[in-house]
Amino acid sequence: MSCLSREESQLLDRIKKGEKQAWEEFVDLYARLIYYVIRRTLEKRGRKEHLREVDDIFQAFFIHLAEDNARRLTSFSGNCSLASWIRILAINFTLDLLKKKSGTHLEVEFKLTAINPTKSPFTPLEALEEREKLEKLEQAVSNLNKDEQEFLQLYLSGFSPSQLAKIYHTNPNNIYTRYARLKEKLKNLLKSM
Repeated sequence: MSCLSREESQLLDRIKKGEKQAWEEFVDLYARLIYYVIRRTLEKRGRKEHLREVDDIFQAFFIHLAEDNARRLTSFSGNCSLASWIRILAINFTLDLLKKKSGTHLEVEFKLTAINPTKSPFTPLEALEEREKLEKLEQAVSNLNKDEQEFLQLYLSGFSPSQLAKIYHTNPNNIYTRYARLKEKLKNLLKSM
């Protein structure tokens, strides 16, 4: 069952058909939300001072949405509100850009830090062991399905359970339960490696 209103559904259909007016309406409706989400995502990554970066990502995100006849936007599955879907797309896009810029992988998303032997409190052997743990964790996370990875990414990027409950149309207790189950699944995956 789709959460889209009739107007939202019609707007997406018009965008899919390539109507310029529909795209302009979409920008008018969602530009403020997208800008806010990008700015908050950067702030949660400790990048508050980079407002120009927000503008750059904001522009790049709209280009990203428009590519392939707005395929990403119009692939909306309807299991959350359109605003929530756009929010998730904007967060993922911003995090992907940050990962590309920093050259890191999941150590950013999962608050793990890359081991730098010159600045690390670890001995070289301990640093190697930590690196191996990080690689195993990355491998375990890659074994999760896309929905689980997206949920974990949102949860660990600082969204509160009440915010996630709104995105997933559930209650905060279900969010805590889902996170606990994912942690347990990751532990089991790590044990099997």
